[in-house]
Amino acid sequence: MYAISSGGTPESFKIGVAKDIPLRIKSLQSGSASTLELRWSSRGGFPLERYLHEQFNARRTHG
Repeated sequence: MYAISSGGTPESFKIGVAKDIPLRIKSLQSGSASTLELRWSSRGGFPLERYLHEQFNARRTHG
């Protein structure tokens, strides 16, 4: 479970689940012009991800 954001838009987060968070960030970095930074990580997997997506649904900027 992770939350990442870019230095350019630190108020926007991507919430997701990955077994290897550094590898996931590296993968996402290839498609981002700004440097991505890990802001938070935790155990919790998909149930926690689903909960967080529900909590922040009103602020969602992408599908």
